Amino acid sequence: MTTTHTTGNANLDRVLGGGLAAGSAMVIAGAPGTGKTVLAQQIAFASATQQAPAVYVTSLSESQVKLVRHLEGFTFFDKAALDNRVRYQDVSEFLDKAPDDGDAIGSIVDQITRMALQERPAVLVIDSAKALRDHGDAASFRTYMHRLVSRLSFSDTVLILVGEYVGDDLTKGAEFAVADAIIELSLEHSGWQDQRSLRVHKMRGRRYLAGRHAYEITESGACVYPRIESVVDRSTDQTSGRVSVGVPGIDQLAGGGLPRGDVTLVTGPSGAGKTVMSLQFVREGLRQGERCVYVALEETASAIRDKARAFGWSEIEEGLASGRLVIREEPIVELVTDRLANQISQDLAAKPDRFVFDSMGELATLAKQQQRYPGLIWSLAQHARSSGASVLFTLETTAMGSQHSVDALSHLFQNVIVMRYMADHSEIRRALLVLKMRDSAHAKGMIRFDVTESGMVADTKELTSVEGLLGWGALSGHRQQ
Repeated sequence: MTTTHTTGNANLDRVLGGGLAAGSAMVIAGAPGTGKTVLAQQIAFASATQQAPAVYVTSLSESQVKLVRHLEGFTFFDKAALDNRVRYQDVSEFLDKAPDDGDAIGSIVDQITRMALQERPAVLVIDSAKALRDHGDAASFRTYMHRLVSRLSFSDTVLILVGEYVGDDLTKGAEFAVADAIIELSLEHSGWQDQRSLRVHKMRGRRYLAGRHAYEITESGACVYPRIESVVDRSTDQTSGRVSVGVPGIDQLAGGGLPRGDVTLVTGPSGAGKTVMSLQFVREGLRQGERCVYVALEETASAIRDKARAFGWSEIEEGLASGRLVIREEPIVELVTDRLANQISQDLAAKPDRFVFDSMGELATLAKQQQRYPGLIWSLAQHARSSGASVLFTLETTAMGSQHSVDALSHLFQNVIVMRYMADHSEIRRALLVLKMRDSAHAKGMIRFDVTESGMVADTKELTSVEGLLGWGALSGHRQQ
């Protein structure tokens, strides 16, 4: 069975189909500043052992002293491992022993090969492999690079070639012809924001996750977040029964509550009560002893807790204290969609009974910018649903329509509840209706609701004589007697 080495990041191992196979050769390519050297050193420290150390060969473009100094802020760096489990070697030591005939590449590569076969390291990194081209002509570089990869393929050593390869380099270089794996790191500028992404261009013998995946350089090193569309579980366990929203009038309108295990979209203009309904949905779950997750994109966790306290709902604080409730706040500023999805995956691993995502407007906007709309929204909803949870998403609309068309999104959700403002004589009131609900004999009419000092309350009788429907506003309405 082939030995596999970790990259030091479980998500990157997943993207690569399980990690790095022993005896394989990998190229880490990318422009300056993308994090190539950080990733290579992270792999070296993660894979090195006393019996099979890691050897990091540095070229003239990056000194050993600078490399080590820059590592001190990363948690994967272990100073005690230097010259023990992880050894740095400057390529100039090999260059000094090379003949002065203008073609030193052969001698350098042969010396590196002999050293690797003698020491049998778990990982051998050459950084920068591209800089080695300066020590010989293209034909010699191709010949000796092929020889290096061929000899190490019979060992358990993973060869990592790091270089500032961009554009056509990925198709023309000799390194790419002999490599078993090619990873490209990119740093793109979107307005005032920088976005990092990783793509696997090649991976022999492995079923890897294709496409672009977000990553960040943090104190832990290179943290990869697999694109949620590539990892979402498309299976869904069949469930039965209903779950209460916590508002009797809405439960009655929906035919006895929301279908258990479904994904429900709640839309409405600002201030209509979407967050209150979501929080009441969670509160009801906590009252029944269920586990809940609340993801807030537009409000902080403290603001959510303050709102619950204002309504006198002690269940929220009790749920947080007991661990049955997790409130995940993710500021929309500098939002990384797949980092958020990764965090949600960790929350869903605990198999919550209820899950709220409030609100997805900014996420939908970002998904459109990334040309991932509506697939990203569907994947996130399906990911939550496949965990077995009953899911509530909210989406803000305007008084006369929606920035994100409900019609375009409705097919992604089993159920859709629409909140509206309506004019009743000289007063503006709130009303809602069930636009659709899977396999349910729900009421087809509209009911009034209000947000009081104790939370949301809703009429149990439907409105009649609603007229003058102008997009998202009703001019008048009367309740059934």
